[in-house]
Amino acid sequence: MTMHLIKLSVGSTSVKSMRESIARRIHEDADLGPIVEHHTRNMPKQRDAILDGGSIYWIVKGHIIARSSILDLRQDVNSDTGRKFCRICMSPDLVAVVPTKRRGFQGWRYFRDGDQPADLDDLGVEEADIPVEMAAELRDLGLI
Repeated sequence: MTMHLIKLSVGSTSVKSMRESIARRIHEDADLGPIVEHHTRNMPKQRDAILDGGSIYWIVKGHIIARSSILDLRQDVNSDTGRKFCRICMSPDLVAVVPTKRRGFQGWRYFRDGDQPADLDDLGVEEADIPVEMAAELRDLGLI
């Protein structure tokens, strides 16, 4: 069964600001092509289930608003401290999802396949650069 990760996007204010950040951090990987990396302290124990089509869902201002497909999870060592860490290698394509309330937390959590919010594209809704809170209210009213 596919598993996903859910994580707080620190410093982001919208899908647009996340896309701008991603554009600055894209680099070419010899095996995967264009990727964006996010570093985290621990390797997920559900690695195989995540690599079976999993994504990382991003929380901004108390709402899940977007996801990035996870391409690989790589263990590495910090050359300065000698500590191990995990490189989450993601697709640079950010997908907007139906805004869903979710409190922030430290680190990441697992998200079972089927529990995640739907992609806006799958619902035939065009992504608009509207504030997260307004998009969440429109969702609560059943308008998106």
